[in-house]
Amino acid sequence: RDRCLAAGMDGYVSKPIRRRELIEVLASFFELQTRTSAESQVTETEETIDAGPLNLDKALELTENDRDLLKAVVREFLEESPTLLQTIDDSLDGRDQQELQRAIHTLKSNFNNLGIEEMGEHCQLLEDMASQGRLEEIAQRWESLKGRARQIIGQLQEFLQQ
Repeated sequence: RDRCLAAGMDGYVSKPIRRRELIEVLASFFELQTRTSAESQVTETEETIDAGPLNLDKALELTENDRDLLKAVVREFLEESPTLLQTIDDSLDGRDQQELQRAIHTLKSNFNNLGIEEMGEHCQLLEDMASQGRLEEIAQRWESLKGRARQIIGQLQEFLQQ
């Protein structure tokens, strides 16, 4: 954050993006009036999202209980993930360290945006390994991580159909 601001950026919002924080930063640039706290508070629901072993409560929290926004984030994840999984496979096969690191980083961010922190942490480990050129170790861990990613993709597809 400090490096970005020192480099001349006017503001900064870290990932995962939280709607309220983004609105506040944008409002400061456009001199928009933010909604009052009473208006912006999201009605709490006791309902949790049932997605099998995948718990989307964190994702719902990150979207401030905005189910439409959550569904949009899930759709984006589902659209991008198969390509990322294939890119990781291809990068491992072709020993393309830079492309591998980029794809893993993006996958990590996508998991974190959905509050799937465990997968984000696994991806962070692989990203660190990629930056060190430890491709053989990544390949050993990748198959089980890819299997879990595919399970999550299936559960997210089911969530969208609810």
